This record gives sequence, structure tokens and C-alpha cells, in this order.
Amino acid sequence: MEIVGLLAAVGLAAAGALHAVWAFSPWPAVDRTTLAKVVLGDEGEGFPWAPACVGMAAVLAAAGYVVAARSGLLPVIGPRQLYTVGAWTIAAGLLARGSVFPAVITLRGRSGPEFKTWDLRVYTPVCLVLGGLSLAVALS
Repeated sequence: MEIVGLLAAVGLAAAGALHAVWAFSPWPAVDRTTLAKVVLGDEGEGFPWAPACVGMAAVLAAAGYVVAARSGLLPVIGPRQLYTVGAWTIAAGLLARGSVFPAVITLRGRSGPEFKTWDLRVYTPVCLVLGGLSLAVALS
């Protein structure tokens, strides 16, 4: 279970690090407009909004910690039940994002082709993999 937890925690931390980068830079896109098209599906006036990026980075870092602690890789601080509930919540959120969100985007029809391509090729599979790994940790 430690390997599964490590994979999930590293994936969540990496996603968090990417969101932190977006608070200050459009990397890996060439500019903020391109990044907004790929990440939001439109030109996203003012994207990336630094406080939102930093907030999401913090949420993803915390999720990585919860999964790592639940799988025995890091110390548990506070009641162990919080880590169990946390792992279930993380898994549910990621699996919902990976399974329901693409259908909503398709039905909504307002997102551009850049976002739809990235969502189907990258965002959705990453969410499903991290959600599955987090579910395995939650079940352990």
C-alpha cells in the first residue's frame, strides 16, 4: 500500500506544484491567453488568478499529505479517522472530476477545442488514476 500511497501523493503534489507555478507564470504555455484556453476552455480574463492558483496548490498539497499519511508514509497528526474520511473524499472528488466532468463539458458545449483535447487526453485520465490510487488507499 505504501507504493500506491506514494504514487498518489507524488501525483497530487506535482499537480499542486503546477498550480503554484501558474500563480506567477503561464508555463508550460507561451502566454496566459494560451494557458487559459487549455486549462479553462476560454480566454479566461485575468487568468491565472494568483490567489485561486495558490489556494488550489494548497488543497492539492494537503490532499497529498492526507493520502501519504493514510498509507503510512508520513506521520498522522490528529485523529486517524480524519485521514480515512479525507482519503475517501479525495478519491470521490477525483473520480467524479474524471468521470462526470467530461460529460458536463460536452453537454455545455462552451469550451474550446484546446481544452476539450487536453481534458480528454490529460486531465481526465490523471484524475481517474489519482482517484483510483486514492480509493485504494482509502480502502486499505
